[in-house]
Amino acid sequence: MITDKVKLFLTYQISAWVKIVPGAASGPQNVNVALGVDNNWVNGGQVEINDDRWHEIGGSFRIEKQPSKVMVYIQGPAGGVDFMVAGLQIFAVDRVARFKHLRRHADKVSSRLPVK
Repeated sequence: MITDKVKLFLTYQISAWVKIVPGAASGPQNVNVALGVDNNWVNGGQVEINDDRWHEIGGSFRIEKQPSKVMVYIQGPAGGVDFMVAGLQIFAVDRVARFKHLRRHADKVSSRLPVK
């Protein structure tokens, strides 16, 4: 439950590492991270896992109306398939600072390109 942690009109990144327990699945498994915001679902990202390595799952979300309940869910593999989760993070992204950083990075890269 993260209701009291999120603020309106901010963009948040969400990420986690997930792994299917070795030998637990007989085929590819979809795992996703989602938010339950009141009675609506907000998808935070999905990954298909078909091996026993760790996979990063992530995405972003923004809440624009005051919710009464916000819960984080990591769900997916078929019933009876065990999985592990590590490093779940949810953090606000300062969009103005991010765009300035991306602009500086793009300008720096473009200044290295040869002029034709």
